[in-house]
Amino acid sequence: MMWRTHAATGLAAGAGLLLVMPIHGPVNQLAWVAACGGAALIPDWDHHKSSVTIMWGPISRAVHLVVNTVFRGHRGGTHDWLIAPPLFALLAWLASLHPAASGVAVAIAVGATLRALSFVIPGPSEKSWPINLAASAAAGWYVSENAVQL
Repeated sequence: MMWRTHAATGLAAGAGLLLVMPIHGPVNQLAWVAACGGAALIPDWDHHKSSVTIMWGPISRAVHLVVNTVFRGHRGGTHDWLIAPPLFALLAWLASLHPAASGVAVAIAVGATLRALSFVIPGPSEKSWPINLAASAAAGWYVSENAVQL
């Protein structure tokens, strides 16, 4: 799958989950769907040119090196139908254990979403990674400070 397919799948899943998620208001619902679209790009962190690998410049490239090594390259464990679902469920569970971990997970999803949307942002997107990082960190911080405990 290409990044567009990953993002479209995530957007569709996020929209479908609105039926069962306690997310109210159009702004919150839009944010949820957009974050799901970005989160669907995370499996491609094993490819050196993926949106998520280049979203935060040297920081996300360093994560790529680890993911690429651990999961045996592109289309390794992060795309394996047997390994990927429990792996990402484990990561989601770990993110739910502490507000700071939830903030990091949200920052990653927001960063991936912003990077995926870079084709509509004027200017060289490779140079905009500090802005992406700042916006993602702000979103992660906001969510970790203001999350509703269910």
